Order: sequence, then C-alpha cells, then structure tokens
Amino acid sequence: FTFLLPQVKLYVEYINNYDSAIRLLARLQDSNSKFSKFIQKAHENPELNTKTIEAFLIMPVQRLPRIEMLLKDLLKHTKESHPDYEDLQQAFTGISELTAFVNERKREEENIDKMAKVQRKMGKKGSGHQIVQPHRKWLKEGNLEMVNPEKKKLQLLPRSVILFSDLLLCSTEKSVVAIKKGLHHTVRYDTLETYQLDLNSSAKLIDDVSFLVQTKVACCTLYAENASEAKEWVDAINLAVTNLGKPRSHSSSTSLLPDLSGLSRNQPSKLAQSQGAANLMVPNQWAT
Repeated sequence: FTFLLPQVKLYVEYINNYDSAIRLLARLQDSNSKFSKFIQKAHENPELNTKTIEAFLIMPVQRLPRIEMLLKDLLKHTKESHPDYEDLQQAFTGISELTAFVNERKREEENIDKMAKVQRKMGKKGSGHQIVQPHRKWLKEGNLEMVNPEKKKLQLLPRSVILFSDLLLCSTEKSVVAIKKGLHHTVRYDTLETYQLDLNSSAKLIDDVSFLVQTKVACCTLYAENASEAKEWVDAINLAVTNLGKPRSHSSSTSLLPDLSGLSRNQPSKLAQSQGAANLMVPNQWAT
C-alpha cells in the first residue's frame, strides 16, 4: 500500500475540480435538453444499481477518508505484537498525511477562487489592485457600516467588507448589464476602498459596536450590528496583522510530498519522518 501513496497526489486535481464539475453538470442538465434526457436514460440502466452520476462523481472524493478510517480501525484492533502492526502503522501515518495534504490543497484552491471572484468584481476599478497574490489569504467577509468622512454629521454608509491576510477591502456592489455573448447581468463594485495592512496597523474598539482600523496611510471607522460581531472583526484584523510578522507556513508551499517510490516494506515511512499528520478535514458537502 505504501508504494501507491505517491499516486494519491492525483486526487488533488480531481477534488479541487469537484465543485466546479457538479455546478457544470447541473447547468448542462438545465440548459441542454438532449444532455438531460441522456442522463435520465443512463440512470434507468439496472447495472448502475440506482446510483446517479453525482453518486459516482463523489466516490473519489470520499475514498481517502474511508481508507483512513479503515486503517485506523484495523490498527485499533491489531495487537502491537502482530507481524502486520508496523506495516499498518506506516500505512495509516502515510494516508493521514496525504489526506491532510489533499485537504490543504483544497483550501488553497478555494482561497484562490474567492480572490479571483473579488478581482472580477473590481472590473476597471481594480486596474491598480492585484488581489490574487500567492502570499494572500481570504480570511473573513461580512456586511458593516462605514462612517462617511465627507460629512460633518455622523452618516453611516453600508459596506461589504472583506479581510485578507494583508488587506482590508470595503465596497458596495451593483448589477451591470453585459451584452457580450448575450444579454446577462454581472456584479461589479460600485465603490471601492482598500486599506493595506502592515505590522503597524491595528484595530480597536471605540464603543460596543464600532471600531477604528488604522493603517500606515489611512484609517476608517466601521460599525457592526452588535458588540460580539465588532469584537470578532477587531480580533480578526489584529490577528492578521500579527501573522504578517511570522514566516509563511510550509503547508502553503507548492512543493509536493516526498517521493516514496524507493521505499521498501521494512523501511520506516519517509512520510512518518516528516512533521506529524494534521487532523482530517472533510467539508460537509463531501460527507454521505
């Protein structure tokens, strides 16, 4: 089994593309009557044992956590004196680290998708902002209110706020009619304010529901709906600033897992010699 572990890295591309594949399948079934009839007819095939195409598509996604649970259960019921115990331990360590690796790549892919979505909404307004950056991570998003600095009297403006690892973005959105490739609506930012975070940036509560964000060159006052939400934003911004001074995690590196092709059954796992396995994270939509 340990000889097959490097090949499991192929699951990364499939799992990263799974959500997009499901959305494309649903869109084709709604828009293409011939394709929809073909799928319906295929589902009637008795050899499929009532399984749908969605059920088959999710099988590879479920494979890794199922293997990990199987090996964990086998290990639990195998005595340490058993001749297969060491091999089971090695296999379990390897699959645990691989599932952690695959899940981390899934999170990275989702992070890039979120940043790309923001970049698209910017349109021409975002020509001076490159949101998609290899070091940047999407952290938090919500609806807040911002004090209008152009008014002497207190005036609050609604804002959609996104916190990245090194940037705070405040915006409003509008629907734009696009004629390219047919008439359709797309969402663009109507107003856009960005606050670049650095080690000298900070966020602090002003009262129960408002807080001040201070950066090197600008500041803004934001209002939340309640005290709990305001504190969550302040804590999240300050944590992001604190993490700016820390070295990047190796998990975000583009390097792949060690090659196990030269590993013999009697050698300790090269994966086991690396850092300990992270806990498996299986998103809810993947579970059965």
